[in-house]
Amino acid sequence: MDDLMARTIVENLSVGIDPLSGKTLGADDCCSNQLIQEALCVVLEHCSLESYGAQMARRFQKNRRQKTPKRKINKAINEKKREEYSRLRQLCRERKSVLEMAQAMNCSVDEVCEKLKQLAI
Repeated sequence: MDDLMARTIVENLSVGIDPLSGKTLGADDCCSNQLIQEALCVVLEHCSLESYGAQMARRFQKNRRQKTPKRKINKAINEKKREEYSRLRQLCRERKSVLEMAQAMNCSVDEVCEKLKQLAI
C-alpha cells in the first residue's frame, strides 16, 4: 500500500466513513466514536504527507499563477500590434510609399507589405 492510500483511509475513518465501502460507519463501530475521530484528526495534522485534496489544490493554484503572466504578455503583444497597425493606417492616409513606411516603422519593406496584407483581410 502506498502512503497516499494509507492517509486517505485514515482521513475517511476520521470523518466516520468506511474506507472500503464509502458508506457511513455504523454507530457500533469504534471509529464512529467522536473521541477516536478527534485522535485520528490529530494524527493527520502531524502527518508530513499531503492529502490528495491538498495536492490537487496546490496544483490548481500553481496552474493559475502560471497562466496569469502569459495573459499579461499576450495583452502587451496585442497592444503593440494595435499601435503598429494604427501607425500603418496613418501612414497610408498620408499617402506614404512602402519604403517611407518601412523607414518610419523601422522595419523592412517585406514586413510592411505583410502588415498591409493583414490590414486588408
